Amino acid sequence: STNPAFSGEVVLGGLTEPRTVRLENGVWRGKVKPSGVVFAQTGGKTYTLDRRIIPGWLCILPPFLAILLAFFIRDNIVALFAGIWLGYILILGFGFSQLLVSILHAVESVVLVLGDHPQHAMVLLYVLMLGGMFGIIVRSGGIKGFADFLSGKIHTRRRGMVATWFLGILFSLDDYSGSLSVGMSMRSLTDRLRISREKLAYLVDSVCAPMATISIFSAWVVFETDIMVQAGVSQAEVYKTFLSMLPYSFYSLFSILFVFLISVTQRDFGLMRKAENRAVKKGQLWGLGSRILPDSDLENHQQIENMSSRWTNLVVPFLVAIGASLIAFYLDGTGNPERLETENSFWQIIGHGDSHRMLLWGLIGGTVCALVMAVVRGHLRFLQATEAWFRGTRSMFRAVLILLLAWSMGHVCMELSTGEWMISHLEGVLSLKWFPAIVFVVSAVLSLSAGSSWGTMAFMFAVVVPTVMGLPDAGIQFGAMAAVLSGAVFGEHISPISDTTIISSIGAASDHIDHVRTQAPYAGICAFVAMGTGFIPVGFGVSPWICLPVGAALLIGLLFLLGKKQEIPYDQH
Repeated sequence: STNPAFSGEVVLGGLTEPRTVRLENGVWRGKVKPSGVVFAQTGGKTYTLDRRIIPGWLCILPPFLAILLAFFIRDNIVALFAGIWLGYILILGFGFSQLLVSILHAVESVVLVLGDHPQHAMVLLYVLMLGGMFGIIVRSGGIKGFADFLSGKIHTRRRGMVATWFLGILFSLDDYSGSLSVGMSMRSLTDRLRISREKLAYLVDSVCAPMATISIFSAWVVFETDIMVQAGVSQAEVYKTFLSMLPYSFYSLFSILFVFLISVTQRDFGLMRKAENRAVKKGQLWGLGSRILPDSDLENHQQIENMSSRWTNLVVPFLVAIGASLIAFYLDGTGNPERLETENSFWQIIGHGDSHRMLLWGLIGGTVCALVMAVVRGHLRFLQATEAWFRGTRSMFRAVLILLLAWSMGHVCMELSTGEWMISHLEGVLSLKWFPAIVFVVSAVLSLSAGSSWGTMAFMFAVVVPTVMGLPDAGIQFGAMAAVLSGAVFGEHISPISDTTIISSIGAASDHIDHVRTQAPYAGICAFVAMGTGFIPVGFGVSPWICLPVGAALLIGLLFLLGKKQEIPYDQH
C-alpha cells in the first residue's frame, strides 16, 4: 500500500521487471519478485510502500477452518462466520487491535457485500418471495390437493414412487421448499402404500436438489448465474453458458434417472432394501428407536377434508410464474443494446434478459396469482393469506443468512487470492484433461464437509471459471463448471450436516441419520457412474451426448446386478 493513499495507475520499481498496476485507495494485492526496495512512481512522484508479506498457504485457512468447524459443530452459520473472521485477521494483521477490528469487519462484510454487488439483493428478494408463495400454496391446500387428486388414481407402490418422483421434478423450484412440500404432501399416500419413510426421504432429496441445479426456473439458477458473473462470465453470455452446461451435469441427471429406475423396477439394495422389507412385511414405516424429525409447524397447514379440488392452487400459480418470466425475459432481451442484430432466435433473445430481475418479476406474478386464487375461491381470508406469505418468507431466513455469509466468504477468498494460489499449485501437476473430474471430487468434499452446496458453489466457481473461460475445448470448459454443481449436490446427499438432507428428513418425517445412511450408497453409485462415463471422458474430448446414454446403460446394469425386487404379500397386491 502507498503512503499517502493514491488511486490510479503506478509503476512499481525495485522489481526484477518494472510493472504497471492500478491502485484502489492506495492498495494493490498481487505477486511480485523484488530485487530491492519496492516503490511506486506516477506523474513524477514517488510513493513509499508499506509491505505485509504472509506465506501463500495461509490463504486457504479461512475456507478450511469453515469446513472443519462445520463438520465438527454441525452449524454452517457459525463455521462460515469463523472462516470470515480468520480471513480478515490475515488481511489486517495479527496484533491485538487488529483482532478486535477484524471482528467488526467480519460482521459488516455480511451486509456490505450487498452494496458491492446489488444483484445479490435481487437474489435475496427472489428467495424470500419464493418462500412466501409456497407459504400461500401450502396453507390454501394446493400441494395436498394435488396429492389427493392423484391418490384416487394411485393404488400400487410403483405408481406411488413414480408420482413422488414426478412431483419432485415438477415443483422443485427450490431444493428447500421442494423437498419439504413434496415430502409433506405425499407422506399420507406413501404411508398407505407401505413405502418406508427412508425411501420417501430419498425420493424427494435425490430428485429435488439435482433438479434445482438444472432447472431454468429455480432459485438455484439465479444464484448460479450470479456467482458465475462475479467469477468472470459476462452478463450477456451467462444464461447461454448455463444452458450449455446442462448436458454436462452428469451426477444430477443420473441421480434423477436412478430414482426413476428404482421406482419403476422396485429394486433395492443395502440398507434401503432392509428398510423397505420392514415397511412392506411388517408395516413399520420407520425403524424401532428411530427419532422422527418433528414438523408440527407444517402440520398446522394440513386439513382433514379431501382437497382434491384444490390442485389448481398449486399448478396455476406456477404456470403463471413460468409464463410471466418467459415474457419478461423476451421483452427485456429484445430491448438489450448488447444483443446483436443476428441474434433473433427465442433462446438468443431471452439469453440477453436480466435473469435476476425477470425471474423475480415472474415470481411476483405467481405470488399474486396464488393469493388471489386462495382468497377468491374462499380457501383463505385475505389476512390468512398474507400471514401465510410472511410465514413462508420467515422459513427462508436461514437460507438467506447462509447466502450472505457465503458471499462474504467468497469476498474474503478473493481478497486473499485463494483461488489463484490453488490454481498456481495445480498447474503442471495435473493435466487440464482431468480438470472436470478433479473439480467434481473437490466440490463434493467441500459440500460434504460444510453441508452447504451454495457455499461450495460460491467458492468453487471463483476458482474454476477464471481457469476454464476462453478454453477452446468445450468439454473441459462446460464440464468443469457443471462439475461444480454436480459435486456440490453429491456432497450434500452424503452429508449428515447438509441443510437439504435435513429438510428432506423433516418433509418425509424420517429419522435423519437413517435417511443419510440409506441414501449414501445410491448417491455413491450415481457419482461413480458420473465420474467414469461423464467427467473423465469429456475432459478427453468425448461428447456428452455419448456419455449420457452409456452412463444410463451402466446404471441400469448395476441396479439389476445389485438390487432385488421386493416380495409383496398377497394381501397387498
